[in-house]
Amino acid sequence: MITDQIVLVTHNQDMTHYLPLFLNSLDIRSSSKNTYKRQLTEFFRWCAAQHISAPARENIIAYRELLRDIRQLSALTIAGYITALRRFFEWLEIMRHYPNIAKGIKGPKRGTGLPKRSQ
Repeated sequence: MITDQIVLVTHNQDMTHYLPLFLNSLDIRSSSKNTYKRQLTEFFRWCAAQHISAPARENIIAYRELLRDIRQLSALTIAGYITALRRFFEWLEIMRHYPNIAKGIKGPKRGTGLPKRSQ
């Protein structure tokens, strides 16, 4: 019997199912939880639009590039999105639901994202 086996999320188990469980496991302010929820929900929506049912490492990298090149977010904002993804996939792996595909993915270097747009 293999006890270290990771149970992969399938088409029937949407990753969004794990979002409330992940958020409840965090010992952070509710405003930070809301930020993580928003950032992760945007990633899930992007995956759905791209017909990605089981994200892989290269999908996170492509998403990071989208945030920089298309959405033109600042490096600090992109780093926040990547942090949320790293923590979520780390939690999924610890809970044995999905491998940590975000391990080692870095946010952009300071100054590589675009400055915030003025309103």
